Amino acid sequence: MTPGPGAHTLGGSTTMQNDTGMQDDTRRQNESNESPNAPARPRKWVAANWFPILAVAAIAVLYLVQSSAGTQSVIDWGHDLPAALTSAAQNNKPVLISFSSPACRYCKQMEAEVIPQDAVKAEIGEFVPVKINAWDDQRTAAQYGVDALPAYIVAVADGTPVAAISGYVPADRFTRFLRAARTEAQQKTQ
Repeated sequence: MTPGPGAHTLGGSTTMQNDTGMQDDTRRQNESNESPNAPARPRKWVAANWFPILAVAAIAVLYLVQSSAGTQSVIDWGHDLPAALTSAAQNNKPVLISFSSPACRYCKQMEAEVIPQDAVKAEIGEFVPVKINAWDDQRTAAQYGVDALPAYIVAVADGTPVAAISGYVPADRFTRFLRAARTEAQQKTQ
């Protein structure tokens, strides 16, 4: 039967409106000569079509869980500069102040690509790390002369800056910066 006006073809069945405005459902009968009133059997193609979708969703979830687990536990960044300075004085370590913002593309790129690398994590472990949202704390950003994000300032325990670098920095260069800044901070405190 060819669908006429007012009919919608839905995967092998035709739904047509009759003179009363009601819809009649005429389905093709399969080879087993089912009665038109028999309950519809589930179609195998439905399960077959859902499998690839579910497989892709499962892979995506595993990827997100793995990647977020790797970045969440990378560095235990503090968010309170005075507390970080106090901790630095007590532990005889310099402070690494990371100025960033949630909208900063290069900040996110540093967090995803550079900070998780082993050499970088090892160097950051020699500091008291603190992260400051430059948009929320513009006074502190101005105090340290931050004019580009991300910005990384190394300071001694009294808050005096000894080294700074900003923008996206490849891991090897960032590691060299941290080593040199740590050495300079240690010399200033002796």
